[in-house]
Amino acid sequence: MFIPRDILQVKLPVYQHVLTYRQVSNFAAATQTHLECYFDDTQGLDKLQIHPVFPVVLSWKAKQSCEQALKQHLPQGALAKMIHQQLQLTYFQPIKATDSLQVETQLIALEPHNKGALLYVKYDIYNQHKQLLVTELSTVLLQNTSCEAAKSKNWQTIQLEQEWEFDNNFSVIFEKQITIPKNLPYQYDAGADIHYPVHTSPTLAQKLGFKGIILQGSCALALITNQVIYHCLFQNPSKVKKLQAFFKSVILPPQTILLKIYQQKNHPKSYYFQTFAEDQEETLLLKGKIETY
Repeated sequence: MFIPRDILQVKLPVYQHVLTYRQVSNFAAATQTHLECYFDDTQGLDKLQIHPVFPVVLSWKAKQSCEQALKQHLPQGALAKMIHQQLQLTYFQPIKATDSLQVETQLIALEPHNKGALLYVKYDIYNQHKQLLVTELSTVLLQNTSCEAAKSKNWQTIQLEQEWEFDNNFSVIFEKQITIPKNLPYQYDAGADIHYPVHTSPTLAQKLGFKGIILQGSCALALITNQVIYHCLFQNPSKVKKLQAFFKSVILPPQTILLKIYQQKNHPKSYYFQTFAEDQEETLLLKGKIETY
């Protein structure tokens, strides 16, 4: 299946969304966090903290609203096997549980990949005052497709950080084994309101070549973010400035993963992480970085 370059010129609808306390608290609960700042509304909803990974809920819903417009320009089934490769969230102002939001979606670039076509997508999240709150940049692999390299006129406006290698300049400051329960993908599906059958249907997962259902990448990222907030940020999620992740391999619950958090001497406000399959450092699952204020 060939992905035409004119897909980058498709005008996509703006997604409108009104937040509720139930939605943001359910998402936090789905990430297995225990921090009361995500749930305690006794000081008013404006004071409620929103989980740093929550914007993926909004981008997911925006993507769904764009699918009809995209299907008119894509071969049938091109969107059926999407895999996220990279995710970057940059926070400009806090999201509040009382906000009315709009999400603007742009397709930024196409790039050939040995397993398909790599699509670069940008989501800008604004509040009712037209203030930019969060920008999400992501790369999505459309499996079993092909394309020619192409960039939109907005390519120069994005700053997607390139992947780095861990070397002797990085020091481990914390490590922990995290157990992923068998039913966590179902809990996250319900709490995040993000539905994709490969995470909840063993039959479909096996048809796609997996041994069983796989954990949502954003859920894995949220679990890691929780640990950084607990152990490095004095349990204060508002310190998160930018979050970046590279998805390397799937997590198949039930599974135990090993998380390692690193720092560099000259970057005291940046926390780098890697996760591996159990205590074996041969299978890298996820790597990334959290920049803080």
